[in-house]
Amino acid sequence: MLKKLTLGGVLLFLVGLGVIGMDKYLAYCKNHPTDTACPSTPTPTPSPSPSPSPSTNPSPSPSTNPSPSPPQCKVPSSDDPNWTTQDPKPNSQKQPITAQAISNLGDHCHQDPYSNLRLLADELVGLGECADVWADSVLIKRNDGTWEQRHAVRFSDSCYLDGDGPNVFEGVWIYTSVLPSPSPPNTFGCSDPLPNTDPAAWKINTNVRGAWADNTPTTIMQCSYCEAIGMSAPESPRCGCPMRNECPGYKCEERSACETYVAGGGYKLESRNGATCQLVETNQLMFYVNNGNCRVCNLDGTVCSGWY
Repeated sequence: MLKKLTLGGVLLFLVGLGVIGMDKYLAYCKNHPTDTACPSTPTPTPSPSPSPSPSTNPSPSPSTNPSPSPPQCKVPSSDDPNWTTQDPKPNSQKQPITAQAISNLGDHCHQDPYSNLRLLADELVGLGECADVWADSVLIKRNDGTWEQRHAVRFSDSCYLDGDGPNVFEGVWIYTSVLPSPSPPNTFGCSDPLPNTDPAAWKINTNVRGAWADNTPTTIMQCSYCEAIGMSAPESPRCGCPMRNECPGYKCEERSACETYVAGGGYKLESRNGATCQLVETNQLMFYVNNGNCRVCNLDGTVCSGWY
């Protein structure tokens, strides 16, 4: 004899077909625990409630594999008169981290030596060091507040040097004045909460609308950020959202500013197959689709839309 389906059984059947979401089934079971089609111990779900007012100072969600935060420091110029050498010359502290940075960068021989120094200094900062290009070397802040000078690029062939000989580890410097305060980061008019700018934490979605493509920077796994800007709620969490909602959403007037901030200052168009890429009016994220292919990327090219 066929068993008569309860309402819970009907809802579960509809979930299996994809007609309704699991949340509706679980909400029913919470209010009807005796329904035989419901689990004996219903999975608790939060009661629906109005979307919370966005917090003014939320903590942005970290990326899944966060890198060390670069220290807030500013290296004075090599011609600043407040530098003095430390004598006698102490032992090197920064050879291991420099060798790691060089290993991460790989072979850059026979390229511009100053560009290689810039790449190395930036890689050291990415590893959590306070470092910068300093004349023909890199200067790295040591644990005691002094500064280690490393001649880390051989100018005859532009290859990196990661050893500890006297021609690589040039010495230690002391800055005898007050270090200048670092400039605050430029947020381009985007206020708190700020999205995570790590290239792994956002992407560019594209919607082609006839003759033009509309691109939207969208977060990846930034759940707390989406909740903070009013685009997610506890009962239906959302981790991928635009940098700001459209008006009249929370701080909607900052949408363009936050899109600029997450990209590091703006976007650029790239073309292939003979395309002539052109923005739609002055919108930095909309371009006309033509006979070749176009795409939009952030300025350093680490995040791009697809080709259209």
